Amino acid sequence: MDMEKSIIYFNIDNENFNHLQKIFYELKTSKESDDFKDDKYWLNLFKDKIENNFYFLEKIDFEINSENSYQDLQDYLKKEIKDYENKWDFGSFIDAFKDAEINLISCEKDNSIGRIEFFILSFPYGGYDCLNYLIKCFNFKIFKEINTGNENSDSGNSLRKIIKNLFGYD
Repeated sequence: MDMEKSIIYFNIDNENFNHLQKIFYELKTSKESDDFKDDKYWLNLFKDKIENNFYFLEKIDFEINSENSYQDLQDYLKKEIKDYENKWDFGSFIDAFKDAEINLISCEKDNSIGRIEFFILSFPYGGYDCLNYLIKCFNFKIFKEINTGNENSDSGNSLRKIIKNLFGYD
């Protein structure tokens, strides 16, 4: 059985897209070789996208023990980190790519439309929130997702035909 590609379409600007594309292909290479570099390497790649999109649990002065709980940690983070609920812990973000049951295929553009393609390797699977968040880090807006990782991927085929006719994408 041939695997079907899942696709995320999003609006782009060229300057930021090149940065996103570079990170995508570094993640793809790391995932394929199962050789993820340390956080310092990834921090350098993300550069100015760090402050507004991520926090770092290892820098938080809070310890879960018998006197407090996970909910206490959540409350603490909400108080200490601006816009906490809309950010991701950086180390967990990179780990999500490492652990995701997806194969990254490509990150390309056509005029002002970006496209990330990937294969979903199993069902059920943990999702691809890390890909959506990667796109969000660059302030791009997702306008279409074709998710073939469901029981009825024929619905994805119908949608794929419509998009192919409209945009010429496979």
